[in-house]
Amino acid sequence: MAGEWEDVGIERRGDVAVLWLERPHRLNAFRLVTFQMLHEALDQLAQDPGVRAVVITGRGRAFCAGEDLDEMNRGAALGFSVRAARRDLTRLQDLTRKLLSFPKPVVAAINGPAVGLGAELPLACRMRVADPEAYFYFAEASRGMLQTNGTFHFLPRIVGAGRAMEWLVTARRIPATEAWSAGLVNTLAPQSDLVAVAVATA
Repeated sequence: MAGEWEDVGIERRGDVAVLWLERPHRLNAFRLVTFQMLHEALDQLAQDPGVRAVVITGRGRAFCAGEDLDEMNRGAALGFSVRAARRDLTRLQDLTRKLLSFPKPVVAAINGPAVGLGAELPLACRMRVADPEAYFYFAEASRGMLQTNGTFHFLPRIVGAGRAMEWLVTARRIPATEAWSAGLVNTLAPQSDLVAVAVATA
């Protein structure tokens, strides 16, 4: 079943809903409206009695490249305000809170690069399945920024404080195989089987 949102699609596989990020031409980077579309899709699935679990994955070669930098740069050119910064931060954190409190299990299927926001959101999912060729990239330190979406809280609890600190302050790409060894990824599966394995896991 296709979703009604431009940036997000829903496919039913039995009693599991696969929620697709649908901007492959932008590596599934989030526009401002993408947040609202994903909220609405999750609300719909939470209320659907035929859905027992959800898988989130990306269309194309990336899971999610974070926020759309072109849109962010256009906004920055118009000027900075504390009110806008608070609004943007709240939008990020509201999505994380929704995933954490979601009444059904959510499994992230990491089909390719998971960058910035794309690396953060899977931390709020119950489990994570990844293509061995995928990677996580907590990129904020490379841009002189701090993690602001709960990563300092969640990541150390999953992989340990020392490893989390190294990943976050060096801002290096973390191969999915390393993430699996560290316990961030529960299962590795090739891209051809990834969604099926994630659905079975869910």
